[in-house]
Amino acid sequence: MDELTGGERYIRCMTGQPTDRTPYGVGIGWRPWPETRRRWQAETGMTEIDLREIFGFDREYVVPACRQGVFPEFEPVVLEESADFVVRKNELGVTLRDRKDGGSIPEFIDYPVKTREDWDRLKSERLDPAMPGRIIEDWGALKARLEETGEAVTVGDFPHGVFGYCRELMGAEELLIAFYTEPDMIKDMMRHLTDLWISLWLRIAQEIQIDRIHIWEDMSGRQGSLVSPKMVEEFMMPCYDRIGAVGRESLSVYSRDGSC
Repeated sequence: MDELTGGERYIRCMTGQPTDRTPYGVGIGWRPWPETRRRWQAETGMTEIDLREIFGFDREYVVPACRQGVFPEFEPVVLEESADFVVRKNELGVTLRDRKDGGSIPEFIDYPVKTREDWDRLKSERLDPAMPGRIIEDWGALKARLEETGEAVTVGDFPHGVFGYCRELMGAEELLIAFYTEPDMIKDMMRHLTDLWISLWLRIAQEIQIDRIHIWEDMSGRQGSLVSPKMVEEFMMPCYDRIGAVGRESLSVYSRDGSC
């Protein structure tokens, strides 16, 4: 077999087809922790660190630049500050307390969606699929890049999943409670987000071939899944089924068996 591009190798591996070798890369987790980067720079004298180049990771995929979530974004605001910590509201409207040195994950304090009224307001004001400016990719530059690298084109990606993005807007605890106390709201959130993403992906597909849809779901820990299979079937699978159908019928992305 001739040598494959990183994108071809990745897609073939994910769809169970023969490859020239195993893909070599670490996906979205390739960025080092800030302390690791600072120490590496101090010890090596390197001002720019690109681990993909240093370790020879495959150029597997690229995500066209588009705003798939809250847009217009909230204005970031610093609410409190000390020598070591900062409390701020970020672009999603989430209030968090963070270490200034980046040495830990933040402490999440407040979220933009707590009630049905919060959701309806956010949906109408900041989650409108037709909002101008959502797609910001330079198509000429991207097509030239793909000609050089052979990367696969991916849509979705972090943090866009029907559970995952609801968690970003509500927090894990309130979201899990709302599965029971506000099921209609949660279903509406998941349906609307799916509508938003599909509308953007269809527009992207008019410009470039899409190879992969990545649905990001962070919904389990070392104790297992946060939601039951029954809840996945009731709340999430209708959205997944729609995304799968659009991928097969309208985007011509690769199916699980490797066909198109």
